[in-house]
Amino acid sequence: MHGSWSFRLCFLFATIGFSVGLGNIWRFPWLAGEKGGGAFVLVYLFCVLTLLVPLALAEFLISRRGALSPAASVARLAVAEGRSPAWRIGQVIAIVSVMGIGTFYCVIDGWTLA
Repeated sequence: MHGSWSFRLCFLFATIGFSVGLGNIWRFPWLAGEKGGGAFVLVYLFCVLTLLVPLALAEFLISRRGALSPAASVARLAVAEGRSPAWRIGQVIAIVSVMGIGTFYCVIDGWTLA
């Protein structure tokens, strides 16, 4: 049996925290203030609403329907729908990207501790 969230609000906060990340919390306000970034903020919000929200929802729905990890769910659903299991490659790329971002955060942590 898979774990579940005790409250929907906890899930929402965890998702927002994961999506926003440290880069947006630390670097984004500084850059926007430094460069007079009103126009950049509008472009940023447009990209978040048109690209990131639909992609996050798609990943949640695929994982929920497949009842496995995102990569395994994509492979299972591709086979169930008569598509190529090569769709799993996209999820593997996403996992590798997250690992790369994790290494970036390790550098940020090192700077903070130094």
